[in-house]
Amino acid sequence: MSGWLPELLETMEKRMLADGYRSPDVQGALKSIKKEAYWSALYRQILACQKCPFGQDRKASTQRVPGTGNRESPFMLVGEGPGFDEDRIGVPFTGISGALLTVALHKLGLTRQEIYITNVLKCRPANNRTPDPEEVKTCGGFLAAELKLVKPKAILCLGRVAIQYFFPEVKSIKQIRGQWLDYGGIPVMPTYHPAYVLRQTGVDLEMAKRQWWSDLVQAYKRAYQQDRETAPIPEAAGLAENLNGNTNQEQ
Repeated sequence: MSGWLPELLETMEKRMLADGYRSPDVQGALKSIKKEAYWSALYRQILACQKCPFGQDRKASTQRVPGTGNRESPFMLVGEGPGFDEDRIGVPFTGISGALLTVALHKLGLTRQEIYITNVLKCRPANNRTPDPEEVKTCGGFLAAELKLVKPKAILCLGRVAIQYFFPEVKSIKQIRGQWLDYGGIPVMPTYHPAYVLRQTGVDLEMAKRQWWSDLVQAYKRAYQQDRETAPIPEAAGLAENLNGNTNQEQ
C-alpha cells in the first residue's frame, strides 16, 4: 500500500486543487482518507496473521481480536489478550472481566464506543496462559501501530502483561500500580486486570476495587483533562456486585 497510496493521494490532490477547492480543506480530507487506509491495512494484517503459535492453534484461538472503539479517543485501554469469550465474540473485554470494566466506564459517564480498547495479544493463548516476552514481542507490532494511529493522551494498562509491553523490566503490577509512567511522551497508568479484582473476596475485594477505581479515575482525568464536562465521579462501592466469577488471566 505504501507505493500506490501516495500516488493516489497526489492525483486526488491535483484534481481537487484544479477544481478550485481550498488547499487546507483538501489536505484535511486526504489526511483523513490516508488514516482510514492505514487502519484498513492494519486490520487486514491482524486478521491474516500467522506469525506466532497462538494464531496457529485453532483449538485455542478461533479468530483474531483487533482493538475496538473510538479511533480518535484520547483514552486508550490496553489489556493482555483475548479470553475464551472474547475469542468467541471477536471483541476485546467482552467476557466477565469486560463486564466489570464496562460497569466502571459507565460510572465515569463513558461508553465503550467512546474510548479505544485493545490487547497486547490479538489471539487467545491456550488455557489463557501467560505469554512469554518473545510471544508478546511478536504480536507487539500491531499495538505499536495502534498507538501511532490513535495518539492517545493517556493509556490505562490492565495487568502485568500489558505494562510489560511498555516497560519490560516491571516484575509485579502491585509494585507500580497507581503511579504515572512515561512512554515516549504518553502518560501510562498501570493497574490491575479486572480479572484480578474478580478473584478477590472480603476485605481484599474492597481494597482491590478501590485501588483499581482510583487508577481508572486518574487515567480518565489525564486523558480528558478539561475537554470533557463530567458529573461528580462516584465512589467505587458496588463496582463488582453481581459480577462473581473466575478467570485464569493474570494480574
